[in-house]
Amino acid sequence: MSDAIVSCKMYKRPDGNVNHYAVLFSFDDVDVPANECTIFILDTELQDSSDLDEVKTLACYRATVVKALYATGEDKDDIIGPVEL
Repeated sequence: MSDAIVSCKMYKRPDGNVNHYAVLFSFDDVDVPANECTIFILDTELQDSSDLDEVKTLACYRATVVKALYATGEDKDDIIGPVEL
């Protein structure tokens, strides 16, 4: 298995212009929380909001950062137990 883009969804404003993309990744050998697997790319971050190569490049760059962060995860069982909230 390897890292992969699972889906890419484009969202438009009511005027028909691109608002943002949501790019869902699956990560190999790293336990990334589900809420961190979707990378959002805003139209304002792109030179050409219809250029999917640009979307993919930026999304992959950000996914690399997310993967690197979660690759350093370490279980800390010392604080597990009942708490008073």
